Amino acid sequence: MQPATLEHVRSLVDQLSLDDLSRLLEYLLPRITHVIAAEPYEALDTSELPQEWQALFRTGDRIANLESSPTETLTRAITSPRR
Repeated sequence: MQPATLEHVRSLVDQLSLDDLSRLLEYLLPRITHVIAAEPYEALDTSELPQEWQALFRTGDRIANLESSPTETLTRAITSPRR
């Protein structure tokens, strides 16, 4: 079996329902946070990022500001390393 290419994975992800996308994020999140936690963190200058990433970060900031839970939420767990 040949390894999947990024283009192939992207095309598969584009076909997923919202429920399946959510489950995919649940699957990937522990792996991503493990990698992020293992690497020394350096703050990024977001002005150099593509517009799509800047829009994503702005959306995340808006979502984080809407949440009023006293416990850490998934959004806060994901966005806290970049702050």
